[in-house]
Amino acid sequence: ALLEALPIPVFYKDRAGRYLGANRAYLSFLGVKHEDYLGKTPEEIWRPELAALYRAADDALFANPDQIQVYESKVVAASGELRDVIFQKACFHDSRHEVSGLIGTLQDVTSLRQAESALRESEGRLK
Repeated sequence: ALLEALPIPVFYKDRAGRYLGANRAYLSFLGVKHEDYLGKTPEEIWRPELAALYRAADDALFANPDQIQVYESKVVAASGELRDVIFQKACFHDSRHEVSGLIGTLQDVTSLRQAESALRESEGRLK
């Protein structure tokens, strides 16, 4: 219920990279359904180049499970367009305190990146 109440997209995966769940905000933003998503790996869902990026980031996090990982990447949104996002991920542990997966959020920063680019172009013209 807590995850569903959050307005930001949230997902979680097991140690093998299979998606265990996601909230409505995540599913809606990406335009995926629970039944087409749960139990699958990034390689089964996303474009190969994006799946490779996600897998590499997940592996890096699992290698350093006490850290919070923040990085910028791209996702294919429900609209079909490529969006700039910031992922924030952390590992979670089982009852034996062993890493059993990760939980992550994403924030769409496409409009911000476009505004920054327009500002740089405008400043360049002024100079």
